[in-house]
Amino acid sequence: MPYIIIFLLFVSLPSFSKDIFLGEGETKIYSVTQDSVIHIGEQDYDRLIVVENQDLDTFGSITLNDKDIHSASWMGPYGNYLILIPGNATDAHIQVKPLESSAVSTTVKLSLLSLQGKSANFMKGLENYTVANDLRIKKYLGHANRTAKAIAHFLAAEQYFEQDRATFYLGLALYEKGIALKETGARQEAVDALKKSIEIWSEHHPIQALRALNPLGLTYWHMGQLEEALSQFEKIMNTYTDELNSLVLAQAVNNAGLINWELGELTEAKKLFYQSLEINGVRLNTAFLTTHNIITAINQGDDHKNTAATLNNLALIYDGLGDPETAEIIWLAYIQLSENLSGRLTPAKAKNNLAMHYLKKGDYEHAQELLESACPIFEQNGNNRWLSLCRHNLGIFYDNLGMLKLAEIYFKKALTLRDPKNHPVGHMASLHKLATIYGKQNKHTMALRLSQELLALAETHDHARFKALSHLNQYSLYRQQDNLQKAGSHIEPAVRYSQNSPHKRLAASIQITRAEWLMDNRDYVQAIEILNREIKSLKKIWHTGLLSRANNLLAQAYYLTQDFTEAERVINEEITNLRFYLGSSEDAKINDSVQKMLKETRSLNALILHKLGKSQQAFLETMHQRSQFQSATRRRQEDTSSLHSEQMTAWLQAIQNKSEALENRQLSSADKERIENDIIELKARIDFSYQHMPPADKPPIQLHDIQKQLSDDVLLLVYAVGDVGGLSWWISHDQFVTHQLPPKQQLKERIALSRLELTGQSREHRHTAQLAATLTGPLSGFKAVKTIQLITDEPLNLLPLGALPDARYKQTQPIVTSTAVQRINTPDAVTRSPHRIPKQARALVVTDPVYTPQDKRLTHPPGETEAINAYPRLIHTQHETEFIARQFNATTLSGFAANKRHFLSLDLQPFRVLHMASHAFFHPDIPGLSSLVLSAYTPQGQTQSSAYVRVMDIAALPNNLDLTVLSGCETGLGQADDALGLSGLTESFLEAGSKHVVASLWQVDDQASSRFMAYFYQFLGDQQAVDQAFWSAQKAMLKNPRTRHPKYWAGWFLIKQ
Repeated sequence: MPYIIIFLLFVSLPSFSKDIFLGEGETKIYSVTQDSVIHIGEQDYDRLIVVENQDLDTFGSITLNDKDIHSASWMGPYGNYLILIPGNATDAHIQVKPLESSAVSTTVKLSLLSLQGKSANFMKGLENYTVANDLRIKKYLGHANRTAKAIAHFLAAEQYFEQDRATFYLGLALYEKGIALKETGARQEAVDALKKSIEIWSEHHPIQALRALNPLGLTYWHMGQLEEALSQFEKIMNTYTDELNSLVLAQAVNNAGLINWELGELTEAKKLFYQSLEINGVRLNTAFLTTHNIITAINQGDDHKNTAATLNNLALIYDGLGDPETAEIIWLAYIQLSENLSGRLTPAKAKNNLAMHYLKKGDYEHAQELLESACPIFEQNGNNRWLSLCRHNLGIFYDNLGMLKLAEIYFKKALTLRDPKNHPVGHMASLHKLATIYGKQNKHTMALRLSQELLALAETHDHARFKALSHLNQYSLYRQQDNLQKAGSHIEPAVRYSQNSPHKRLAASIQITRAEWLMDNRDYVQAIEILNREIKSLKKIWHTGLLSRANNLLAQAYYLTQDFTEAERVINEEITNLRFYLGSSEDAKINDSVQKMLKETRSLNALILHKLGKSQQAFLETMHQRSQFQSATRRRQEDTSSLHSEQMTAWLQAIQNKSEALENRQLSSADKERIENDIIELKARIDFSYQHMPPADKPPIQLHDIQKQLSDDVLLLVYAVGDVGGLSWWISHDQFVTHQLPPKQQLKERIALSRLELTGQSREHRHTAQLAATLTGPLSGFKAVKTIQLITDEPLNLLPLGALPDARYKQTQPIVTSTAVQRINTPDAVTRSPHRIPKQARALVVTDPVYTPQDKRLTHPPGETEAINAYPRLIHTQHETEFIARQFNATTLSGFAANKRHFLSLDLQPFRVLHMASHAFFHPDIPGLSSLVLSAYTPQGQTQSSAYVRVMDIAALPNNLDLTVLSGCETGLGQADDALGLSGLTESFLEAGSKHVVASLWQVDDQASSRFMAYFYQFLGDQQAVDQAFWSAQKAMLKNPRTRHPKYWAGWFLIKQ
């Protein structure tokens, strides 16, 4: 869209003066500072001074004779202020001051008019107009939002001015009313008022009419009517005269550039932004752009404030056109300029945009820092448009780090501020992202509904980019459900709508997805061609996430075509990239998230190395990576300095308070969701406050060192599972065997079917037998093995390996019949000698809590009958107390004494054994809220303030326990996608110091639990080592016909620190 613009490049600058003398009937432009005084003399009749702000984004105050008149200046582009000067004002003087937090100076156009002979209607109109402006302005300084009341006064002013036929002032009242309506979101009413003001001004005040076209165009833009918006800016550009402030033209050209950007005309937008800069006297040498040169050029121009905003837009264009290096140079200049020239809002906008640039670049730490500094400023200023964008961008940040629940929260926050009528583009952007998050969370129905809603909106607004993204979402959803035919039906529309798109990252994302679909259909040659092309492009436009995905897919494609050498080259390049990002952040949470990305890449690398005959290298690299991750985690846990900070204490207390509030059964679902979201956000603040601790400096693990530690009857079994496939390594003192496994999703499905059989919910056994053949086939080559030291991986952490049929005995008996299976989390645990607990050791037993109002131990009827969920009484756990007391020096908290307050008040250091016989609760979205459930009532029937001992409580209980037993339901479940597949309650006790933890994978029968514990503690009392006693208890359950079924014993597992 070419434009012909007549440039007024060199407008005489307003003069700076401390003392300004303004005569009646005069109109002058001044640049005023804090010290400027405008003298208007003394008259015995009323006068009117019109203050016309010439700046785009400057706040200030206006005083008459040192008395505050208006709370701030600018209320929209180039606002007008009517100030009544009463007669007999001795030597009246006015000051128009920039605020201290704003610019050094502000430019104003001043006119002094006589009010002699003005009608009563005019004076009433003037009074209402002045009151309305004052009400509206005060909002910007943190006063109550009185915009609705201001609109009523503007309406009254409009009626009085219309009766007086004061057309200039009537247009002014309509104009300001339109701006106020726009702020309230009543954009159609705003359009009506602005159009009427333009119509009234057109004949006798054409300059005012032209100026009003800018806010009218912006209102159309915010309504999603891009072509209508563009036509308003074009009217200014095509009818510009010397009488119009050149800043109005510069803004119109800038706004036209924004519309072209929204329309995808990025090259035309770039041209317009440069033209806007030139109108303001700024010429940039495009062949040699540096931050210093840009700042110098801006400082030599006519208007520093307005050009800063245009710089921001220009950086967005360079970023969109695939020139991120130039974009970063411009943004850095923009931030430096805006901090010196304007208030906090303008640099906040720059930080928001630069943050997204850093995020694409993989600089997560700087991206987070910029976004978290920008969002509060938008919120304080009531700028919902930018606040919604900042929250949306935080959602993208958390999504990139795999923090899906937190991403969901922020996309929802953005959507609440982005309604489809008044902010359609922003609404569609957040709708797309929220649908994507739901898909990643396997909430397919919700994701599909939002994707289809997005497509309907995109078709309504004829927006090609969001049509493409909707089809992209639907492809991913159907592919997750293995409906490849339906998934494929969305590829062609996505490609079609993204053709010729100036948004290079969008086009790259769709082409990468197309390559993935081709790989699903075994068209590897074309997929490889597409991926190589897109990787070459992505290296130029800086997008870490897309580049990582493309590299992994390309390595997979080469792997599947058995070109393992090329696959190794590509995956090594990706590992190098991720290591760079891993080393660039000092934030522990960011490093952990990048480690998770690296885990999947390393899993693919292990498969490739295996195919190249380098299985030992694959094993050692996998173990080294796990060891490094655990070492860094341990060092961070040992560094308690941040735990004692005032801010950390406040966060932890807030989480505690909100966690207890969740126990209120009267909470609505909305209130519950709000509190849970608050906890998630607080937990994230804590996570991000930890500094990354590099792993301890020690040499990489060597295979021969591991084998030397293994006795003749011990086997180390390590699983590593990825999206493409997995490996298991079987290591004895003299053998090293590698076995290939199916992809993670297939294993999840098979494990789910096997668990139904193992828990007695299905009478079949074939799925478990098939799974055993897949996972444990190599065991047949290790006849003499009596102990398996197991390092597992998600989803295998949900499976009791010892319950699988043993290949050495033609699958006629479980592995555990002849072989102990012991979970460890690092090869270092292999070297540890068996641990025995002395008979005189102290044990703490927490058992048989009071859960229900029907419990006969309650002597008074409870006032609250729904304190917690209705957990049944664990009456048989009393027997567990007896078993433990026979073997150890036991302290018991039972019944009412088994409550949270009492338990947390105890010092655990003297105890060697902790036995928690209670129900347990696992929170699927917030692992930190997973809990052991203790007594809900006091003996008097009053409800306990809290019954849930949560993961965060346990982690704060340092101990020296040899053994922790969690005799409850599903106590060992953990966060499925944790980097090590180990989380939940078990991890919290291990982190707190316990050397061994016994927990369960599923709901275990109360009587069977008591029977298992009786065996376990009997063997401990016989001075068997902890792991030996656990195995003996399993075998004892197997020998008893009443407890032989796996559902009674296989759910229990033991993990060593």
